[in-house]
Amino acid sequence: MPFEADQRSTLILPGLTLRVRLLNQIRTYDSHIYFYVLPLWFDTNTVKTMPSEPGKTDVWLHVSGSSGGFVFRPQLAKLIVAGKAVPALAGFETGSWDQDGNRVKRGGKREKRAVPGELALSDGSWSYFLILKFPMPTPSPEEQDIALDLSEALRAPDKPTIPLIRFNPTRWQEGYT
Repeated sequence: MPFEADQRSTLILPGLTLRVRLLNQIRTYDSHIYFYVLPLWFDTNTVKTMPSEPGKTDVWLHVSGSSGGFVFRPQLAKLIVAGKAVPALAGFETGSWDQDGNRVKRGGKREKRAVPGELALSDGSWSYFLILKFPMPTPSPEEQDIALDLSEALRAPDKPTIPLIRFNPTRWQEGYT
């Protein structure tokens, strides 16, 4: 995803910065030009850029700058498509852990771990990479009515609730470098 499109998904909220990405992007064409202006390869197939499991939809959350007190409860998140709300099936944290299972900034083994109940986002110096998995087919990127409700899933007692996050269909273009 190009930088400009990624920045549109950044929300600066009281007590944290939240980037949200619904994994429903598609590529409608691809071309490579290697020899002057002669296209050597052109693909008109529609392809999901980040495919999820069949029948599932993934939403990525990047939480940074947390002022502490925030708790992530994935089962309380809801994805709303065309007025139908579906609670999250599971939540995961992606990060690096040492041999003792402690989170580390450098080194360690990089993996995705399930969040069984809740995860305290207590250290504001960390960036938390979280994944929500919903038991529904991935909505079309052209769908007009998609929203994410994190009001109960990502909370801090002394902060306002996170507003409903709406996704708008957006075309974007990215080149090769």
